[in-house]
Amino acid sequence: MEMRCFVALEPSGEVKAKVGKLAEKAGTLGLQANFVKTDQLHVTLVFLGEIPEKVAQEKLAAFKALEGKLPKAFELHFQKTGFFPKEEFVKVFWAGCDSKELSDLQAMVATALGVGEKDFSGHLTICRIKGRKNLDKLVELRKENEDADFGKCHVGKIVFKKSVLGLKGPTYEDLAEVVLA
Repeated sequence: MEMRCFVALEPSGEVKAKVGKLAEKAGTLGLQANFVKTDQLHVTLVFLGEIPEKVAQEKLAAFKALEGKLPKAFELHFQKTGFFPKEEFVKVFWAGCDSKELSDLQAMVATALGVGEKDFSGHLTICRIKGRKNLDKLVELRKENEDADFGKCHVGKIVFKKSVLGLKGPTYEDLAEVVLA
């Protein structure tokens, strides 16, 4: 049996609420998109995808072994918006958070879980685009919120999550958490 797993950090309720307000505005544009529920907003550090349960248990053990080895807790500032991969071909609309501490944490977790190097860009996914309808309106909304300030939050732990895809979107289950120093 396979499990869909990832490691993430969760922003504060304040950050989620501010990003949620922007998602509400985007939701009025008539987009062909799947929006992330506000209470499910997270920063994915490592996405493991669909992996055999045995491999998931090995990754979970490696994750738990990070206890006491992670860097100090830090503040993370959520500011700016953008698109992946680019404005000319939008697949994801996001709110960003970049910091050296976040990049270092991501690299440490990826190494511990045996995941190869990928370009990492800290972000909260607001929505995933499924069609081209009204994208010009989304581009305009992003430009209006290019330097939006969604607030700061304390990053004190990371979580190993299991994701189950359903008709109404994913449901997440926390399998373990590791506290930063």
